[in-house]
Amino acid sequence: MKITGIRIRRYVAVLCVAVALAGCGGGPAASGGDAPRAATLAVSVPTGTGVDPLITRYDLVSSSRVSRTVFDYTYRLTLEVRSASFPAGATLTVQSSALSTVVTDATVATGPLAAFTTVSPSDTFTIRQDRTVAFDGTALTWAIAPPPLPTSGLKTIQSSGVARTYYLDLPSDYDPAADPRPLIIAYHGTSLSHADWLNGRYPLRDAVGNGAILIYPDAAFSQAAGYTQWVDTLDSQMFEDLLATLPGTLRFDPNRIFITGHSSGAGFADVLGCNYGDRIRAIAPVVGTLTDSSCVGSVAVMNIVGRKDPLDNISRVTNDFWVLYNGLELNVTRPGTVAPCVDYSAAALDYPVLLCRHEEGDFATPQNPVSTAHDWPSFAGNAIWTFFSSLNRLAPRTEAPPGGGNERALGTNDTTISFTLRYPDNILPPIAGSVVLFPAGTVLPAAGQQPLGFLSTGVPLGAVGPGSEQNYQVRVKYVQFGGPLVFPGSYTAAAFVYVRGGSYPQPAPGVDHFVLFPVDLIDKTTPLVIPGVLTLVPFQLAP
Repeated sequence: MKITGIRIRRYVAVLCVAVALAGCGGGPAASGGDAPRAATLAVSVPTGTGVDPLITRYDLVSSSRVSRTVFDYTYRLTLEVRSASFPAGATLTVQSSALSTVVTDATVATGPLAAFTTVSPSDTFTIRQDRTVAFDGTALTWAIAPPPLPTSGLKTIQSSGVARTYYLDLPSDYDPAADPRPLIIAYHGTSLSHADWLNGRYPLRDAVGNGAILIYPDAAFSQAAGYTQWVDTLDSQMFEDLLATLPGTLRFDPNRIFITGHSSGAGFADVLGCNYGDRIRAIAPVVGTLTDSSCVGSVAVMNIVGRKDPLDNISRVTNDFWVLYNGLELNVTRPGTVAPCVDYSAAALDYPVLLCRHEEGDFATPQNPVSTAHDWPSFAGNAIWTFFSSLNRLAPRTEAPPGGGNERALGTNDTTISFTLRYPDNILPPIAGSVVLFPAGTVLPAAGQQPLGFLSTGVPLGAVGPGSEQNYQVRVKYVQFGGPLVFPGSYTAAAFVYVRGGSYPQPAPGVDHFVLFPVDLIDKTTPLVIPGVLTLVPFQLAP
């Protein structure tokens, strides 16, 4: 059933809409009384909203008999928004002053209302009509109201069947009616939480001021590791869930979604930039390591790392990947937006890549095994916001930047390694893999022992599970880490498989899995072929 013929007149803050509630067959038909042929509905608009809605029609969704003379009628409405918008949606509420017309479902959630658009919300309203009494349309009045304004604070979202938390940090002058601002999602380091963006460890808001909306997700606690950490698969789903639900309560610019993070949070920022480059405008990882290499879309990138940080080498490998993926050249740079950054684009581009290698902090020592160069540097907040705010507003794209892409980025790899893994029957769901080098003769790595180098930080595991075997040919990029890599040379290699419920990047003993095998490196380019089948076992450390 279609209900049309709606007209509108404004009286101060009240809009009068004439609606025919019957017609086209199937409408209310009274026995012993006239059918409700028409109604004058008033739509009250809160002062200052600037919204001028017009209900253009109703469609009958269903009807049901309550008694001999009483029926329920459920309708879906079509609403025309003719001036300002409700970016976060609104709620329409209908009331009746007639005893013969009772509203049993009074509210319609509209979803986002953009100016000069027509929407048909999926939500419905229901009236109960006594058909022995002539319908009086003037008894129905409508009101429209925006949802409550969001407030800064800790929020909860359901993701992958689990309640996850994030902190919403709004600008002090946030106004949903104003031009939408950028959204920055910032990921903390391992074992930390959203509180570290608020307590001064990561002074990002100080640099951003009121220029953007900030969100600080919390990593889930790992029982195996004993601390919070990011898990690519689960936290990618949380990222998707955030982008799906935030527009219902928050107004931000979908063409200016930025991602940053520190340490493991920076690595996850790299992963998001790679896998969601068709939704993200730019990323700014602080000591990040990309563990994926099948990227989509186009993102601008700023990489920040300390020269004395033990992850300097591997972070620069990630930087090189982004330079090539974005169609740039490794040997062409110019001064970046702030010191000490360099920009790999020869001229202003939409998708630049910047590398900021700084001198802050100290090397790790036996007395202090954690390098202070790994900390969030003092200039990072200002550098990140200067970078983000300098970028043109662009709609997301699914293609890589011109001249770039995955194959070009991976073309600088040194060689490949081929091997076969057997997964034990009791292994938990595998989620990530890596291949590293230890000194020759290593039987079990010692607690705190760092690998000499990396062959691959991101092995695509494929569709594997308990009891399966999988053949791999993995691209290798030799990256020196805990000691020198000499060619030719003999080493013990380790293939790690990280599982759900384990720990990453430090494997959890007894939960994550690995296998050790000898390998001889002739030179950097000779492919490595490991014979036989390598059986994964639970990870353990030397006594």
